[in-house]
Amino acid sequence: MVVKVVMPVDHRLFFYHYNPLTAPRFAIYQVAVVNQKAIFSLEATIHNPFFIGNGDVCDTALSECRCSKETIESPEHQSIHYQLLSVMVGCQYLLADRYCKNLKDALGNYGVSIGKIPPIIHHVDHAIKNFLIGASIANNVQKQNHAS
Repeated sequence: MVVKVVMPVDHRLFFYHYNPLTAPRFAIYQVAVVNQKAIFSLEATIHNPFFIGNGDVCDTALSECRCSKETIESPEHQSIHYQLLSVMVGCQYLLADRYCKNLKDALGNYGVSIGKIPPIIHHVDHAIKNFLIGASIANNVQKQNHAS
C-alpha cells in the first residue's frame, strides 16, 4: 500500500511550522511498506499558488492562525481552505504544526487527515519519521478495561 503525504516547506525546504496556507512551497512524499519497512521518497516539490508573502512568512495573524472570528466565519476565508486541496491531489495526509479548524474541517470533508508535527522538528525527513512512528503506535494501541 502506498500513501501520499504532503507537508509545507520554506524556501530552503525545511519544515514550515506556520499555517500551511502561508507556506512558500509543499513537498509531496510517497510512503510505502515493503518487507515490513516503511520507505518514503520525495515525489514533488511545488510552489504554493496561494503564497502571498515576501520571503518565508506572510501576514502574522494568518501565518499563526490567529484570524478574527469574523474572518474565520466568512465564506471567502473558508473557501481558501478548500482551494488548498488542489495542491494536495491524491494525498491522504497533511503534516502540519499550526492549523485552524477551517482547514481541518475542509480537509476532513475530503478524507485528508492532519498529522501534527512538533515545533522542534525542522528537517522534512524527521517530520515523516515522526509521523510514521506516531501512526505505528496509534495502530497498535489497544484499550483495556480494568475492573475496580
